[in-house]
Parts: sequence; structure tokens; C-alpha cells
Amino acid sequence: MSNFNIKEYSDVKLESVDRTTWGSELLLANPLSGQVKFNNALVLRISQIKQYLQTENGHNMNMMEFVLSKSDRNNIQDLVSYVNLFTEQVEKQYELYKDSDIELSNYFVHGLALKEEIIREHYNELVEFLLALNTDELIWGKFTERERTRLYDSLFAHNGLDTIYKTNVISTVAKYTTIDELDSSKSRVRTYNNLFYR
Repeated sequence: MSNFNIKEYSDVKLESVDRTTWGSELLLANPLSGQVKFNNALVLRISQIKQYLQTENGHNMNMMEFVLSKSDRNNIQDLVSYVNLFTEQVEKQYELYKDSDIELSNYFVHGLALKEEIIREHYNELVEFLLALNTDELIWGKFTERERTRLYDSLFAHNGLDTIYKTNVISTVAKYTTIDELDSSKSRVRTYNNLFYR
């Protein structure tokens, strides 16, 4: 059985976020291709995925390996990374809002619309950042020439697929950033570096 290092929350009350959030919120889909890794994890709650990653099924496999397709089992460490990234994001949001008067049931989604609006306003900056990366691999998977073209075309999106790609990229980045991280150009670039270079 594989022992995976699953990050834990600093406050147990944050575990409720895991119980109410689906695996589809993890970075399992490439926003520029629609290609999805770990399909079987999409329909599980984050709490189930964490539990399965830490529970053996009696056949010398953890439960998550048992649930995943054979090809996904070979990349299970990527799933662990996505789960840990989710946990980090919930912690960042919690640190940002824990002393506020706002009673939050799900820190992961708080402020999502505002973050999407900020990213949309500075979308050119995000695209320039991504196109300047000297890599063929991003946090969500392969970054092919075709996807680079889609990303560039999304700058001029008014309808159709280009609009979908743009919306997907904005939504994906917004889920894994905080409002404070998007506050200035310098802060956004630092945040993008931390997000995309993993």
C-alpha cells in the first residue's frame, strides 16, 4: 500500500468544506482541452477522496487506487497533489476571513465571483504570463502548442469555444487564488508562479 502525505487543516471545522465539496473542484480538468484526469474522483466528495487515499482495502491497495482506472492509478501522486492544493487553498481563504464577521460554510468558494471579475479585468496579463512559460506541462497537465493557440485566441473571444476556454481558465485560476493575491500586478505574477510551477 502506498502511504500518501495528505495535508491536514489547522482547524478541524474546515473539514466540513471537504464534506460539502465534490472532487470536480480539484484541478482534474485541463481548461484548454476539456481533458479530465481521475474521472472516478469527480463524483466523490473531497472527504471521501482523502479517506480513500488513506485507507487500505485488504488487497494491498488503498481504496482510492481501487476506485481509479488502471491508467489513473499510475498517476495517483498527481491526485494527492491536487488534494493538497485544495487543502492549501481552503487554508488561505480561512486565514483571510477567519476574523471577519462573515459566517462562512465553505471557504473554498467564498469571493469566487469577485476573483473571477478581477482575473477577467487582467486576463491579458494572465495570458501573457502563461504564453511566456517555457514548459510543456502545467499544473493541470500538458500545455501543447494547440492549447497555447487556444489561450491566445481566447483573448479575442466573443462567442463559441474561445469564450468557453476563457471562462474555464478564469474559473480555474479564481478557485485557487485569494482576493489579496490578485490585488496588484506584482502580487498576481507571484501568485501565478506559485500556482503554475508545482
